[in-house]
Amino acid sequence: MIKYIDATQYIRHSFLTLAGLSLMLFAACSGGGGGTSNQDAGGIYTGTGTLGGTGYSDLKGIIHNNKLMIFSVNAQVLYDGTVTSITGDSFTASVNVYDNGALDSQSPVTLTGKVMSESHFNGTFANSGTGKASGSFDLTYNAAYKNKTATFNRIDTDANGILTGTLYGSQNQASTFLFRTAIQFGFGNDLTTCGTSDVPVTYSSQVNVYLLSTSFTITDSGGPVCSYSGTSGLTGMATLVNGSGTDNELWIAFSNGSAAFFSVATR
Repeated sequence: MIKYIDATQYIRHSFLTLAGLSLMLFAACSGGGGGTSNQDAGGIYTGTGTLGGTGYSDLKGIIHNNKLMIFSVNAQVLYDGTVTSITGDSFTASVNVYDNGALDSQSPVTLTGKVMSESHFNGTFANSGTGKASGSFDLTYNAAYKNKTATFNRIDTDANGILTGTLYGSQNQASTFLFRTAIQFGFGNDLTTCGTSDVPVTYSSQVNVYLLSTSFTITDSGGPVCSYSGTSGLTGMATLVNGSGTDNELWIAFSNGSAAFFSVATR
């Protein structure tokens, strides 16, 4: 017996099959892979901002393992917090605001914005904030975050020269910053008055960040009155960058949840 096939039905069935396969392939290629992949906020940054209605152009920041410390000498403010989430190129952070060394009562405040790996970190504070807990900033990535690694040889002040600068806080103080044997950190007026000494420093061998992760206390061993003597539980971060010369500019910041300090020191 000879079986006849309807050619019209055969062609129609083949076309629908091919069309279905095409749609499946398109979905596989474009469905799950769309959007921006989660960005990395890690970096050393400089930039500008409008804080409390005033513009500033001297912002500096260190973000490492989602810990952020951003400050402005001219604004006398330090933002210290944690990047709590990054989805694509959008981030959210919870931030303590330290104005002239003291914790702003609005803290913690919410910071949201856009981040692009090794490019920028731009944030805006929640609309409910006032003063320096309000405004926005635009920060640009500095390649020194990955192009250099944190080593003792680079920061050793016995071999390379001491670092000096103003330590900004509740009492701005001209200070000497020392990094000595076994990465011990200390600061003060030659370590004879308001300051600290023998604070261990750790660092990642892959990026240019020094970590003051062991809490320390500021002491007063005599001389001018030290208004923040006894401040304890301090931790922070530092980085060493090129200023007027190679590795001759230190950015350092530390806080304890109620008080904060930062400096830009040079050799």
